[in-house]
Amino acid sequence: MTDYTCVAIQCDPSSTEMIFALLSSLPFDSFEEEEEGGKGYIPTAQWTEEVRETVADYQEIIPFTWEATAVKNENWNAIWESGFQPIRIGTFCGIRASFHEPLTGLAHELIIDPKMAFGTGHHETTEMMVAAMESIDFFNKRVFDFGCGTGVLAILAKKLGATDVWAIDYDPASTENTLENVILNHAEPVTVLEGSLEVMPSEPFEVILANINRNVLMETLPQLSQLLLPDGILLISGILIRDKQMLLDKAQESGLHYESERTKGDWCMLRFRR
Repeated sequence: MTDYTCVAIQCDPSSTEMIFALLSSLPFDSFEEEEEGGKGYIPTAQWTEEVRETVADYQEIIPFTWEATAVKNENWNAIWESGFQPIRIGTFCGIRASFHEPLTGLAHELIIDPKMAFGTGHHETTEMMVAAMESIDFFNKRVFDFGCGTGVLAILAKKLGATDVWAIDYDPASTENTLENVILNHAEPVTVLEGSLEVMPSEPFEVILANINRNVLMETLPQLSQLLLPDGILLISGILIRDKQMLLDKAQESGLHYESERTKGDWCMLRFRR
């Protein structure tokens, strides 16, 4: 059985979701929200010095404190099942787990069993990405989902008519979950790879979807721009509104042209064209 470490977070209640979104870029398996913060569970073998340093970096973005303790193995599947409820994004798209009743009155219904991965549509960043996809023509397009998590964006792109969809994530639990959800939604084929941009082919895409975090986006925007065809569309999220300008500046340096944005809570999503 896997040994786990519980990282107890203390913070302003309004910051809990933002902190969990940042921590989701690290190999945490599950999160539990509490009145003044919450708990993140990570395999002890992956609670490395490098991960702890990243958590410390995040404390400079949003104030919080943490304390780590060893815990016994838990039924993580039961934890997420108990808290995962279906979500509707207008009449465009609904997202539910396989154990929920089917949703009605929607143009598209996705079945996402998240398990250890991030991206059910419940967080503002994923919800904005899904909503923004309604206005994009995906038919016969080549699409790249960078940081795929559960695969929800790649699967939706496929449902919207994309013919060549690629999805990558550094976390093997996410790539495994994406493959499972692709099959669950009869969305084959989607090419799913483990790693970062170095594993991607050089052929450019017409649409790139990147719901990750500020640091990864700042580092990779120049490469993402190069992976876009002329007039291609890039959607990015995982960005706090207060960090928006630095992403806009980096995008401009990378040859990307700002088109529009969405905001929800403390988060924003930006749309660019090359």
